Amino acid sequence: MLKRNEAAKVWQYRFYITQPNGKSFDYRKTSRCEDFEKACIVAYDAYRRETGKIESGERVSLSPDTTVHDCYLFAKKLYLQDIEDGEVRKSTWQSLEKYYLRDIDPELGTTPVKSINQQAWLKFRATLSEKKPHLSPRTREYIKSALVMCLNAAIDMEVIDEIPPLERKSRTRKRKNKRQPLVWFNLRSQQILLNALDKNVESKLATKRKNEIEQAENLRDYVHLALYTGMRTEELHTLTFNEIEKIQRDRKNKTKVAIINLHPKEGRKTGGRRFTGVNGSGQAIERIMKRRGVDLKSNELVFPQDNKKKFSETLDQYKLRFDKNGNRRTRGTLRHTFICNRICEGMDLASISLKAGNSAKVIEDHYSRGLEDIDKQEYQKLFKTLEREQKRKNEFDADWD
Repeated sequence: MLKRNEAAKVWQYRFYITQPNGKSFDYRKTSRCEDFEKACIVAYDAYRRETGKIESGERVSLSPDTTVHDCYLFAKKLYLQDIEDGEVRKSTWQSLEKYYLRDIDPELGTTPVKSINQQAWLKFRATLSEKKPHLSPRTREYIKSALVMCLNAAIDMEVIDEIPPLERKSRTRKRKNKRQPLVWFNLRSQQILLNALDKNVESKLATKRKNEIEQAENLRDYVHLALYTGMRTEELHTLTFNEIEKIQRDRKNKTKVAIINLHPKEGRKTGGRRFTGVNGSGQAIERIMKRRGVDLKSNELVFPQDNKKKFSETLDQYKLRFDKNGNRRTRGTLRHTFICNRICEGMDLASISLKAGNSAKVIEDHYSRGLEDIDKQEYQKLFKTLEREQKRKNEFDADWD
């Protein structure tokens, strides 16, 4: 209990409340009473009323206006209804909710939504940069999207008429988006990588440690399947055995190929598609089935383990992390390699698009134009050499038998 000064007649009261987000809220108001005992009663009633709101999950605000958190709760109801109707993916809402509760709510949760403008956003962004300087520009855009979600909810609630501009207009001339470089394993790098994986399996077999052997074989089959099917990283991680329709033999090359029918699943950015892998995909699947003791009716994951760390260690060990232009390679590079291999082999873009799940225009713009003529020539030259070596090896094995 306090008074502004000695001449003031009425008493003021002040107390602090810890809200559900962990932030302390300073509650200050006038009791409009000159008598101290009556003022204490008013203050106690206010304290009980506001703590009751906290216990029920509400937010405390001195302003009667709609707050940013009120808009978040309204948006949550709409999103949950849209998810139930199948109009919005659950992962979309989870991402927005994550960035709102983690970054926006502690700072702007109790702020009236009408006061959110460019100045408030820039001030919040500056505070965020001081606290978390490591945040990437992409993460900042996600945080901005979470705030825009609340502003859209405010429009639906008829609190504001339109979303205020949050960013200043750039004074510099807009530059055209630079095309991302094409990163892939050329055929020589592919051979180094595949030989390294085979050596890794042989070395683990010598130790006779079951866990290490399984990890080495799992990594080898993961790379083989990515190179022979062109599946995206999230598609490989969520692939189950019952999504593989069958394994058939290619009469021309006497190799096995897998026919895969991907279903729409949570965690996959793309919808379902059906495609046929290239030569070698069938053998990779059969090795996994034999090792795991399952058939194509099983709903188990083909790759239950995450191979990211082991794959990165292999790239660093054999100096394959960067290509000749200094571009960094990752697991997603295996998919790019699959598409580039098909282009170098002369397969038409329509057939490649069916296998890769992209349009022919994307294949042409991002991959075909990104490949240089010297890359195609080197691939075809080395491919013929490897083909002759394999033919000689087969003839030698036949003579020996």
